[in-house]
Amino acid sequence: MKFYYFKYRLLLVIKIFFFKAFMLLVMLFVGNFILLGEDYTKMSYQATATLLFGANIHIYLTTDSYFYNPLEVPLLHCWSLAVEEQFYFLFPVLLSLLWWCCIVQRIVQRRQQRLVIEIVLTVIGLISFIASVLVANPNGGDMFGFYLLPCRKKFLAYFDR
Repeated sequence: MKFYYFKYRLLLVIKIFFFKAFMLLVMLFVGNFILLGEDYTKMSYQATATLLFGANIHIYLTTDSYFYNPLEVPLLHCWSLAVEEQFYFLFPVLLSLLWWCCIVQRIVQRRQQRLVIEIVLTVIGLISFIASVLVANPNGGDMFGFYLLPCRKKFLAYFDR
């Protein structure tokens, strides 16, 4: 039986999507009884962003801190799922591009292709780490390094091997 990496990734994202959609339906149903008009409207925007794999971007654009009242940002916990899903979409594209450059275009010799791919992934992880250190602000403020994928890639790349 053959193992198809990209099919595995697609099935993983689909599985996460359906569980997330169920969780959002439950949260919206409960929120309808607990939240007032404006808060429920904000929650519906958060739910839409979460369903479209962009909760981290929405939260980054609409908040300035991680520590909010759960009734103000009830879907705050979904930012990490969005980062993971974005990684699931982009990492196979990156691997395909590296494969195409190394194997199809024959930029390097066959025995060095794996080494080149590992070096490129390591450099991307290091760049992500350096970016997260540079944008980190211990006094609060900009949350780019906390919520968005470019500074979080370092955590995902090495656990994905």
